[in-house]
Amino acid sequence: MGGINLFCFPFAGGSSTYYMRWQKYLHPGIDLKIIELSGRGNRITEPLYEEFEELIDDVYMKIRNQLLEKPYALFGHSMGSLITYELTRVIQQKDNNLPVHLFCSGRNSPNKKSITSMHKLPDEEFKNEVLLLGGTPKEVLACEELMEIFMPILKSDFKIVENYEHRFIYGNEKVRVPMTILNGIQDQLIDIKELEEWREFSTEQCSFHLFNDDHFFINKHVGDITKIINNTLIDEKNYHQLKII
Repeated sequence: MGGINLFCFPFAGGSSTYYMRWQKYLHPGIDLKIIELSGRGNRITEPLYEEFEELIDDVYMKIRNQLLEKPYALFGHSMGSLITYELTRVIQQKDNNLPVHLFCSGRNSPNKKSITSMHKLPDEEFKNEVLLLGGTPKEVLACEELMEIFMPILKSDFKIVENYEHRFIYGNEKVRVPMTILNGIQDQLIDIKELEEWREFSTEQCSFHLFNDDHFFINKHVGDITKIINNTLIDEKNYHQLKII
């Protein structure tokens, strides 16, 4: 079976189906894999996660058999970036079949503790903060019926991300996988000067791409992002320099 699988993981409050529109931009040899998290989408009746480790264990159990199908890579944005990293640590401990590449987007390195506690805010204040981040239409945040479903998901995701602490629960070994780091230079949640610290978490090549946009640059730069993915996974080009798109 030829080609490569690309597993994509969502940002806080997001559904993995967000990435479905990417398929038409991806090289025909890249097969997009949508993995839904508990408590949303087609798993809406299942409980939300209480801890980040619970999420990782759940995702690993969902995809472990698919990891044997053919070579694969992982992509995640924001919360999804942490998922790709921590999932790789689990795979590295339990399996020999590591991903060929990690794409970590919209996030400082894993050792950077969250500087926010948004999940503790009253609902209205929380919605205002989410609106400032972008990515969630104000019409959605203003709709009471939608927010009855969406608010618990958002707050649960923010809680597990804001409570996340990088611990060597799977050993202190670096991941043995090359990484591509993508971020928006206007993102208020990251420190551009500290992005190089991602290099400390992999034994392999770590490349960086900056976009002249905010935290949700992935909404506006699908073509550029998927081109980077295509070039990395199919054309095998190396991106060693810092690029601003």
